[in-house]
Amino acid sequence: MFNFFRQPIEKVKAKCEKELLIKEDCLAVGIGNKIKNGVDTGKLAICIFVKKKKPDYLLSPAARIPKRIDGWQTDVIETDEFLPMNNRQRIRPVQGSISAKVEGGTSCTAGLVCWKNGVQGVLTNEHCLHTKGQNNTGKRYLQPSPIDLGSPERDMIGIINSSPIIRNDRVNRIDSAFVPLSVPGEEKIFGIGDYPKRWIEPKLGMRVMKIGRTTGRTEGVISHINIQAKSNFGGNLGLVKFFPTFFVRQTNFNVLAGGDSGSIVFALNKDGSIAGIVGQGFLASSTLAIFLYGLVIRDDLQIELDKPEIGFLALGKWLTIRNLEITTNARTNLRSSPEIENNIIRILPVGTKLEITGIGGVSNNLFWIGVTIK
Repeated sequence: MFNFFRQPIEKVKAKCEKELLIKEDCLAVGIGNKIKNGVDTGKLAICIFVKKKKPDYLLSPAARIPKRIDGWQTDVIETDEFLPMNNRQRIRPVQGSISAKVEGGTSCTAGLVCWKNGVQGVLTNEHCLHTKGQNNTGKRYLQPSPIDLGSPERDMIGIINSSPIIRNDRVNRIDSAFVPLSVPGEEKIFGIGDYPKRWIEPKLGMRVMKIGRTTGRTEGVISHINIQAKSNFGGNLGLVKFFPTFFVRQTNFNVLAGGDSGSIVFALNKDGSIAGIVGQGFLASSTLAIFLYGLVIRDDLQIELDKPEIGFLALGKWLTIRNLEITTNARTNLRSSPEIENNIIRILPVGTKLEITGIGGVSNNLFWIGVTIK
């Protein structure tokens, strides 16, 4: 059929969608560019989203989806089942962007599942743990938050083991804290899943997105950067200053609201996909959402987004060592133990940066040292 004889794709989709939606595993029908071998072809297609893609020979004739419908190509796309987002519920394994707060508190957001010194934990705001400067070290950290019916007996995911660091006699860099997990966690964001594990510097005009306990998924544009801000934290703290922060304009708390504290804000690419982490929400007015710089949080708390790769290296001229830092001068094997067997974790390229974590001893006439990749 010649293209100029085709009906508009919107009309064809509207005519066939009811029949398509009753097919096996079909979840949705829409319009988009056809993706072939992972590449956007730029050609419009009728898109059919299914729970499981199967070859035609495994499907009954009635369940098969035609390659074309009224001259328009189809694109069958596999996806998980669509579920209502409820990040205020009990979620295991623990993920980022879900409701969590210290026992006896109200509500906050567990922003990220991340790692510190080889321990998996949650990144949130300090004020979600040590309310108004009160030292809650040793108390239970609950998911969901107490206001979302989190129970100390049933919903504890960790014990707060860090003392307050926010002070009212200086300018503070972060309102962030790490809580070691006592239950399984995974380095995913609720409602998104995996995301690019990188930190990005905030820029004016950058489009951003966050998912928080109260307002869910919201978007905005960075309107101001390099700001020193002050807020009345009350209690033992009173007026507190923070620098650096950045702002996103909002209307009536539609980007960041109470209970969203601790949520991570992500930079977005032009196509709307996530580019990486740019900051963390912690304060808001009805017209401005206020975020901490992600890079500062990373450096001050020494957190990592993925489980650190720990192994052993044999000392020799292929390494340069300065203090506790190692740089590889040649391709080098990272091994799971100080033995020359089939235990290579991976081959490190020239210029890999590592940190010394321990001594492995002598084996096979070589001295071995424990390291983690920076």
